[in-house]
Amino acid sequence: MAEAPSFRDETHAMKKLQPEEAVRHKHFLRGYYRELVREISFPKRRAAALALARRVGGLVEFRQARSVGVFLPLSFEIETAPLIALARREGKTVAVPVVFPEERRLRFAVLPDGRPRWVKNVYGIREPFRRDWVDRLDLLLVPGAAFTLRGDRLGSGAGYYDRYLARRPRPKTIGVCFDEQVAVRLPVEKHDHRMEWIVTPTRTRHV
Repeated sequence: MAEAPSFRDETHAMKKLQPEEAVRHKHFLRGYYRELVREISFPKRRAAALALARRVGGLVEFRQARSVGVFLPLSFEIETAPLIALARREGKTVAVPVVFPEERRLRFAVLPDGRPRWVKNVYGIREPFRRDWVDRLDLLLVPGAAFTLRGDRLGSGAGYYDRYLARRPRPKTIGVCFDEQVAVRLPVEKHDHRMEWIVTPTRTRHV
């Protein structure tokens, strides 16, 4: 389980951090955990993605969901292709995020079959060119730079997922990541939404 060395002695004081201090700590931790992930070998990444799909696929929340939101990963996030394949085999509607940077807003569009046309958003993430919107998800798999086993999440800093999860009704949430991205504690602010499940290649934790 990963923890930033220079951050270790300050974890007990995190709940008392001022907003500007929390922002600085989050920035440092994002870089730390992303660098850990970049050091993971390709064979280990592939095995981790398969193990993650098996664990998520075993959850009742996944089996019962008719529509599932799944992110398309960046280089410092766990691969979701096995999860997408599993969801499709089970006949679920798979939706991927589409960002609206001017509004700092997130929507989900159906992931097309076959060889769809893609565009890249401002963050370099693929999005479907044609959008068939899914306005209500049963389950959402959420990326993060790091998570704790109590459901706290360190996101990218743009707040897209936290704003999306502020909507009602909100989907059930699973934070998914490599084992290296599990932290003991993370700085948490009022707008940060806690995950209901944390799943890694070797752990399944209900919060």
